[in-house]
Formats: sequence, structure tokens, C-alpha cells
Amino acid sequence: MNEKIELLKTTDDYIINLKSQISKAADCFQSGEDEKGFNMVPSIAEGIEGIVKALQVTKDVLKQDISVDDLNEKLNEIVEAIENQDTLLIGDLFQYELIPIFKNIEQCVNSSVK
Repeated sequence: MNEKIELLKTTDDYIINLKSQISKAADCFQSGEDEKGFNMVPSIAEGIEGIVKALQVTKDVLKQDISVDDLNEKLNEIVEAIENQDTLLIGDLFQYELIPIFKNIEQCVNSSVK
């Protein structure tokens, strides 16, 4: 049980870092620094994957259920925007969709480790 709580504490740190990365990438896409933004996408994707895995492993110690359906839906929209090279949409999805989802996940994780 303690290992799972520790994992959640680490996950919380990852989420803080990830939100910062997503925000920087969103800024890049919104200010025309597309290449810089695209270069950040793989590490953001890795971060998201790691957080989702941690949430699955710690599901039984989370105080509330965290659904990743919303997240998956937004990620699909982002993939579509990337395929269409719609960088403004990518930036908006990062900033206005992904960051709030991770803020929500962060709150759930925080309430579970206290």
C-alpha cells in the first residue's frame, strides 16, 4: 500500500512537470514556433503514458475514480490536428483541453496521498 502512495506522490511531480511541458509546447504552436513544439510532443506523449500507467496501478488507493476516457478523446483530437498540421488547434487543445484534464487528475492524486 505504501508503495502505491509513494508512486502517487511521484506521479504528482510528473503531472506538475507535464503541465509545464504542455504549456510550453502550446506557446510554441500558438506563436509559430511549430518545429520546437513538435519536438516536444514525443516527451509529452511519454509523460502522459507514464501517468496513465501509474493511475492504473494505483487505482485501488485513489480516493476517486479517474477516468481516462476524456483524455483519450482529446489525444485523438490532437493526433488528428497533428496529421492535418493544424498547429493553432494543437496549441489550443494542449492549453485548453489537456492542461485542465491534468489539473483535475492532479487534484484527485493530491487528495489521495494526504
